[in-house]
Amino acid sequence: KRRPLRGLDVGTGTGILGLALAMRTKRRVVAGDIDAVAVEVAAHNARVNHAPGALDLYVAPGLLHAKANRPGHFDLVVTNIGMVPMNGWELADHLRARDNEVPLVFITGWGMQEQDQARCRRPGTSALLFKPVRPAELHTTVQSALAEVSRHARVLVSGRGLLPGLSYLAAT
Repeated sequence: KRRPLRGLDVGTGTGILGLALAMRTKRRVVAGDIDAVAVEVAAHNARVNHAPGALDLYVAPGLLHAKANRPGHFDLVVTNIGMVPMNGWELADHLRARDNEVPLVFITGWGMQEQDQARCRRPGTSALLFKPVRPAELHTTVQSALAEVSRHARVLVSGRGLLPGLSYLAAT
C-alpha cells in the first residue's frame, strides 16, 4: 500500500499553490515563509477557501524549521525561485544534496539568464513556468507533477500561482 502524499511549500507567500495541492491531494501541506505577514495571508486564504486545516504553517527562511527540515520525508516540494535569503536554486541544491531523486518544476517571474537555463537542464528538472501563469497551465503542471509522484514517489514543484476556483488575498 502506497503511503499518502506529503507536500511542502517553501516560500509560500499567499499559500495558493500549497493550498491548491492540499485540496487536490486531500492531504495537509507543510507551508512556510520568512515573512510572518505572508504566513498570516496564507492562513487567511485557507480560511476563505473553507480549508483552514489544509496548511501546517511556519515562519522561517527556507528549510530552517523543524516542520520543513525533514530529509526524505516530502514527496512534493513547492517553492519559488525568487526567495530570500535562500533562492529557489539554492533550495534545490540543498534538497538534491539530501535526495538527488527529487525532480523539479520551477515557476518564476524572473528573466532567465544563460546560467539559469543551464540549471533548468539539470537532471530532475521537469518544467519551468513563467509568471503570470495561466490557471490552466499551472493546473496541467500540477497534474503532471502529481502523476510523476505516483510513478516515482518524489517530486519538487516550485512557484506561486492560482488554480481555478480558489479565492485569495495577495500580500502587499
